[in-house]
Amino acid sequence: MKASARDHRGARNPNAVLTPRLVGEARRLHAAGFGYGFVARWLDVSKSCAQALLTGRTWKLRQDKKLVSLPRR
Repeated sequence: MKASARDHRGARNPNAVLTPRLVGEARRLHAAGFGYGFVARWLDVSKSCAQALLTGRTWKLRQDKKLVSLPRR
């Protein structure tokens, strides 16, 4: 099924900065011991954005281990 024009959440948004691949790489860096600040600079996003994706507040893992982005509240 094709996504509707209004369903531009996450990586489907034309202005999106993060992709599932970048989020996966960021999580690997964080697991290796790098902090939120380093990951934020690497992704070129704010520290709070990096913290939100690394703690799972904005990007979640589905049952099949694929990353999904969540809409803002």
